[in-house]
Amino acid sequence: MNTRTFRILALTGILVAGAGPLAQGQKPLGPTDHPTLPRNESDLWLVPSVADRAARVTPAATTLAAAVKRYQDGDYAGALSTLSRLPSSAALDDYIDYYTGLAQLRLQKYPEAKKTFTAIAERKPQGAVSLLAALAHGEAAEAAGEYRAAVNIYQRVADTKGLVTDDVLTRLGRAALADGDRKTAAQAYVRLYYEFALTDAATAAASQLQSLQDQIVKSGYQADLGRAVM
Repeated sequence: MNTRTFRILALTGILVAGAGPLAQGQKPLGPTDHPTLPRNESDLWLVPSVADRAARVTPAATTLAAAVKRYQDGDYAGALSTLSRLPSSAALDDYIDYYTGLAQLRLQKYPEAKKTFTAIAERKPQGAVSLLAALAHGEAAEAAGEYRAAVNIYQRVADTKGLVTDDVLTRLGRAALADGDRKTAAQAYVRLYYEFALTDAATAAASQLQSLQDQIVKSGYQADLGRAVM
């Protein structure tokens, strides 16, 4: 037996040995079995379908949406009238009261607006409505000329981690100046200048600080260095 014949026989033996499992009943290769796709798109994408969302909309939510649309269109009296017809709902009360307070504010019903926003604050709601209601409450106090009350409202928000923004500090500085509290105004504008250095509000704060230099006590240049690297 020459070398070429030996190699052919050896290769044939390997192929025969490789076919052994098939001869013992192993299934041949074929398409992979996949679960059947659901016909309901909500089950497929794990989000509500259009039909599902429509079914979940309650009459109260529809009425609230209509009231908000009236408010956005400038029909504050109409929005207030619509909101007053809504029954109490744990899921919607904060938003009903928020837009009620806004409508009262735009109609210059300041005592009513402040009372509405105070009720929201006392419930300590979660989410964006907490900040929005506090800002509107401060705005109502400012509009009524009660600047000390506005300062207190804005100060509470400014001292709350996660809620303070450049808008909050701008409002705080403005209300403090209107109240004659130059120290609080300076503190607000200093925070605004350093903590929100890349905003237009920080640029405006710089001009305000020029007239408040007597209220500013510097303790080094660390804040300036930090602002410079932003």
